[in-house]
Amino acid sequence: MNELKPGECLEISIRGRPTSFKSNSTARRKNDPWKKDVMEQTKDCVRIIGSCRLTIEFYLTSDRYDKDHLFGPDLDNLAKSTLDALCETIFCEIDSKQQRDACILDLHLLKVKAESEDHAGALLRIERLQD
Repeated sequence: MNELKPGECLEISIRGRPTSFKSNSTARRKNDPWKKDVMEQTKDCVRIIGSCRLTIEFYLTSDRYDKDHLFGPDLDNLAKSTLDALCETIFCEIDSKQQRDACILDLHLLKVKAESEDHAGALLRIERLQD
């Protein structure tokens, strides 16, 4: 499998419905459809084996913004299920299974209202940094 070299960037568009879990329930996280979407759509991507910068733009449908969630779901919870999936694919060659996403030194998260269900998902930008 190829790896991203320092200074190189990778951009990946993930289609699906980003989910956020407030619970750390292992059973819920293993059955997360969003995690499965991310894993399926990144399984053949180049690998990261060193430090990186990651930007994730979440595209959320309007139903995710309601009277109880005026600003949409929490970004940290959206990021958790996405990072869990990336640890199984893009970051899978990092030595420590428990801390594979620790290679992310700079993390940027954004929420954007999707134009429609067809535009829901996330845009990932990964830049490999010098170690």
